[in-house]
Amino acid sequence: MLFELGLFFLLLPLAAWSGWSVGKRAHRDPPQGPSESFAKDYLRGMNYLLSEQPDKAIEVFLHLASVDNDTFETHLALGALFRRRGEVDRAIRIHQNLIARPSLSAPQREQALFELAQDYLKLGVFDRAEAILSDLKTRVSGMHPVLELLLQIHEREKDWRSALATASLIGGRSQSPSIAVRSAQYNCELADQALQQGHASDVRMFLNAAFRADPACVRASLLEARLAAADGDHRQALRSALRVLDQDARFLPLVIDAILELYGRLGDLAGRQGFIERLGRRDGSQDEMQILDVIRLRLKMDEDPADALRLYAAGSPTIHGLHDWLQGMLEHGGEVPGADLALFGKTMGDIVAQGPLYRCGHCGFAGRKLHWQCPGCQQWGSIAPLACVPSGSVPAIRSAPFPGHHRE
Repeated sequence: MLFELGLFFLLLPLAAWSGWSVGKRAHRDPPQGPSESFAKDYLRGMNYLLSEQPDKAIEVFLHLASVDNDTFETHLALGALFRRRGEVDRAIRIHQNLIARPSLSAPQREQALFELAQDYLKLGVFDRAEAILSDLKTRVSGMHPVLELLLQIHEREKDWRSALATASLIGGRSQSPSIAVRSAQYNCELADQALQQGHASDVRMFLNAAFRADPACVRASLLEARLAAADGDHRQALRSALRVLDQDARFLPLVIDAILELYGRLGDLAGRQGFIERLGRRDGSQDEMQILDVIRLRLKMDEDPADALRLYAAGSPTIHGLHDWLQGMLEHGGEVPGADLALFGKTMGDIVAQGPLYRCGHCGFAGRKLHWQCPGCQQWGSIAPLACVPSGSVPAIRSAPFPGHHRE
């Protein structure tokens, strides 16, 4: 209904232009000439429009209306309307017809080409869309939608090198923080590929580029720690993992086990204790504090479980944290008031297992896997861990030291 109403209002100026042309030709041309056929077509189009057959009316009016400054925007709007409706073939025909008109100005031709590229993208014909946009990007200046659309195509094709080149072009025209974040993520994608292929020197090169683009890139720190751990450089792995706390404390659950294990491997018990004390003094956002409270609870369980629960309850408790306390009590053989608490622990564990572990701060998408690009809104770096249990699901450093490095 909304589409038909929008189509009606779009056709009104086209019909008015056609009516004006009929009158002009009737005044200028002799009777029984070409204007008579033109007038009949116009009346036929109006009949379609009034009888609520807008699709047929469109064909008639577009045939009658030559493209000029008065009708160009109407043609573009109709094409865009068809594309949104899913009738991409019709949108393509309209935009191709516009491009074929020799009377178009250069800016109008570029605009029509941009619309045609969006048609091909909607249709999934990425190569044609990319060819048009690659040609257009040399003609446009400033921050232009052409560059953003081209960047989206590179992302869909996972062509990270081309994405970096286009992002660099955008960055040269605008100091956009989001472009810096995306550039860092593209470098991380390339670093991840190089790491899987065993090309350590390439990994370091891409990670250095990622840190230059975005010093707060948690993913780059995780990959750097993973590379160092694979090389047996425990000290560098620890430095990289500790950096996560300063970059974004919400990601600490991904590395807390590795950090504690690395301190042990290095025999640095004083450093381990200093890290724990640093966590105790740490402050931050509500999300960060919930996650840190869960970690503090876990660390204090070894000393005094009852005191750990009391301190935790006074902070920002979550069901994940309570489950962690109960599980710790069962594992340490503490006194449990009643056999039913075992069933209670299992039930609470089932609830925790069904809930999301990660959530996008931009669109609210939630899931149990860490995606570096949100599947919902396509934003990069917008998903972060919730206040989840920093144990159990986190593998030991020997097998897979730093989880969450994949985007699938």
